Amino acid sequence: MALTDVEIVAILAVALIITYFIGTYWKHRILKRYAHWFEDKFSRTAKVRYKSFGHAGLRIKCEMNNPSDGYKELEFALSLGARENLVYYPYKLVARDSDKLNCWATLTDPVKFQVEITRQRKKAKLTWETAGTEEVKIPQLSELGYKVYSKGPDFANRLVERSGVVAKLKDLDTVDSLELEEEPSRLHLVASLSMDDLPKLIDLISLVGRSV
Repeated sequence: MALTDVEIVAILAVALIITYFIGTYWKHRILKRYAHWFEDKFSRTAKVRYKSFGHAGLRIKCEMNNPSDGYKELEFALSLGARENLVYYPYKLVARDSDKLNCWATLTDPVKFQVEITRQRKKAKLTWETAGTEEVKIPQLSELGYKVYSKGPDFANRLVERSGVVAKLKDLDTVDSLELEEEPSRLHLVASLSMDDLPKLIDLISLVGRSV
């Protein structure tokens, strides 16, 4: 027997409500797991502070007690996909959407030139910040699908060659971009969020921070 319009709407409404509560519950569980991971990782070496955005995400700031890994402060922004929304699930399959991690590392040493390693095609919009920036051809990174832009091509080449960043990125297929900023002197990393990859991402940040 065919369902009436009212019955279809009722079933859809129930599905939306169930998805919302289950999705919200799991997002809270996932964020709690990440909070515990960062607490276990940094509590002995840094002052760790948290700022929750409900079930949407989590902000974590780690102020290092002894900045010996190339950075004085780490700040993480964890953004989870909209699991509480029924539309999220077919969208995730089509768009291959994933949870996102942004990390800003305040470096101990000054950055000499801006460097950006990215999978995205850079927009041609000219600003004071992008003036003088040019694409740097680094075959090892091109093979991994990355483009490199910098205000100092020689600096970018030396950084890649001596830091071992190619080997790290080859082992990490979750990194979207890695940028060194001159002012303030910091590193900004964008990647897909994965519990298994977090230690490797921290190692990558330390490696680049020590090589600046």
